[in-house]
Amino acid sequence: MPKTSLTFKIATEPWEFEQIHTLNYRTFVEEIPQHQPNPDQALVDPFHAENTYVICLHGRRLLGMVSVRDRRPFSLDKKLENLDDYLPPHRSVCEFRLLAVLAQQAGRVVDPRALLSAVHQHDYGEKDAQNLVKVHIANLRRKLSDSRSHNPYILCVRGFGYMLERRGRVRQDDPLNALIEE
Repeated sequence: MPKTSLTFKIATEPWEFEQIHTLNYRTFVEEIPQHQPNPDQALVDPFHAENTYVICLHGRRLLGMVSVRDRRPFSLDKKLENLDDYLPPHRSVCEFRLLAVLAQQAGRVVDPRALLSAVHQHDYGEKDAQNLVKVHIANLRRKLSDSRSHNPYILCVRGFGYMLERRGRVRQDDPLNALIEE
């Protein structure tokens, strides 16, 4: 039996997005009739511009995909009442894991591929890893009130990766002080 070569990657090419829209149409118009048919036989997700698509390809043929978006509203917001009851409050599991990895390596630079490998146990390409980690680090900084104009906890070492800074003393204006037991 010949081996099938599959490629898993983040969608970046126009032809990949066209196939994603076709797959969405087949799934959510033809199989699970949630949307009306259209002459283009393509369905563009309302959050397409903010989505990251992890796709599976055989050559140039899309076999499957997962759409990822970390900001509300989600498509499920329209389908489930009280969606928040099913979600952890103010947390993203991926961001929590990234922060844990950075904390384990505090004071050391961790490259984006190593960060994602530790979180997802999957090897991403360099560019895909950089893009994904950049978004999650921005979200973490916002949640930690970790502004660049002040003195950030999570440092970007251009061309190398990210580092959680070790601090010898506590900041006076530190929003995390309330969480530290004395």
